[in-house]
Amino acid sequence: MINLRRMAQFARWTLAIDKPYYRMSMAIYLACTVIVLQMLNINYLIGRDEGIFMSLGVCLVLPIATIVFAGSYMFQSFQKYKEGVREMFLIPASNIEKFLVRYIVPTTILLAMTIVSIIVGDLLQYVVGMIIQREPLQFMTVELWKGITGPFELPDGTMIFLPLLLFWIHTIYLLGANLFRNVKYNWVFTSLFLLLLFIGIGKIVPTLAHHPGRILISACNEHPLPFIIGFLAVSALNIWLSYKLFCRRQIIGRFINI
Repeated sequence: MINLRRMAQFARWTLAIDKPYYRMSMAIYLACTVIVLQMLNINYLIGRDEGIFMSLGVCLVLPIATIVFAGSYMFQSFQKYKEGVREMFLIPASNIEKFLVRYIVPTTILLAMTIVSIIVGDLLQYVVGMIIQREPLQFMTVELWKGITGPFELPDGTMIFLPLLLFWIHTIYLLGANLFRNVKYNWVFTSLFLLLLFIGIGKIVPTLAHHPGRILISACNEHPLPFIIGFLAVSALNIWLSYKLFCRRQIIGRFINI
């Protein structure tokens, strides 16, 4: 039985422990976003049309990347707090409550930090644009919103396949965070696994070696239900395995949590 009061108490402990990590992450996110948007939007550093296009890409890709990699953030704040895992399991809350809090809180906060960094960076690039009299002068976030909400064409099946693929990759990083004990570099090991997996699939299924996205999107458009059921089933399995590995986190191990 999940107790919301216990979850709230554990969330407060999590925020107290993670506060230095979030401060550092916010500073890095903000600095990188401001610098990138400034570089892309100054006319004499890059062509006008290309700069605007790439800026829109940054504003779109950063939140998506944060969500995709969010699973690997589960224990990132314990890099400098070595007793964090041991102390976490001593707090009076069930394992499922701790798992949900450690999963939801970092994901939500880091996504919010990414969005705030983009908005602040966009505002600063607009102010700098006014000072140097750059043309055209516009907010990238506004242009991105117009593009998302306006009419645009994508291959049939893209809006089904792409979210399913990204969510599956998200659950793989969550599984990697609980499988690999190295809290700092678990995302590296998970990325290497995904790279080898995709290469292996390309070798086993030669037709996917060339234009795999186009082939899979077309197949998803023709048979959406098997894709939806398959991706959601495998993603649910990844989350369940992540929880089981999370429960074993207190067991002493070397490299992997098995």
